[in-house]
Amino acid sequence: MSEGSLDAPVRHPIDWQNPDFYDLEKLDEELRRVFDVCHGCRRCFNLCDSFPTLFDLIDESESMELDTVDSKDFKKVVDGCTLCDMCFMVSCPYVPPHEFNIDFPHLMLRYRAAERHHGLAKEGLSKELAKTDRNGKLAGIVPGLANWASSTENKLTRPVMEKTLQVHREAKHQGCHEATGRGHVGVRHGAVPGHHVVQIHQVAPRHGGEATPEVHRCRAALAPQAYPAHRADTREDQRDGDEG
Repeated sequence: MSEGSLDAPVRHPIDWQNPDFYDLEKLDEELRRVFDVCHGCRRCFNLCDSFPTLFDLIDESESMELDTVDSKDFKKVVDGCTLCDMCFMVSCPYVPPHEFNIDFPHLMLRYRAAERHHGLAKEGLSKELAKTDRNGKLAGIVPGLANWASSTENKLTRPVMEKTLQVHREAKHQGCHEATGRGHVGVRHGAVPGHHVVQIHQVAPRHGGEATPEVHRCRAALAPQAYPAHRADTREDQRDGDEG
């Protein structure tokens, strides 16, 4: 058996088109297999709330082992996962290519997909919060409204603020930045001669790899003031400096 964490993680595609992916019995078997490995390791105890929740369920069970933990309590573990990927990318020594093949975030996604597939998921607020594109567009309106309401030239809202919040109507508000990330990219596109803005997620390196030249060019185009000396030998200079 090979020792884990010696190689960069290998992430397998989610097999969501396989009927077994949504099978509740097989899902429970996989949950118990993975949770038992986590129970024996506990390296991720200080990450998201999923892990201390899981370990408390085991420690407070009759046998203090996973076999006496009710499967319905696994929902608490799944709900604690924020899909930050820290366990997979940083902490877990049993991720692929290790033969234990542990991918905790993908397992949490499988649980949630199975819930929805079988109509067990509670909709409502959680469903609406998951619509991040729509919510982001709505949130983009807020800075403009805040700037309008806090303007000293606004004779409608400033007297109300003065009366209710004790903020003088002539006190100038520093204002909110209204430009969005996408708008910023659009404005800066082509701002640096010879550079072209690309989608970061298309050229981002795999875990353990180095950033591609496209990523460096994208960074320079997005924030040239932060990368004033963007050169092809930047990484070599940094290595030399570290060695020195």
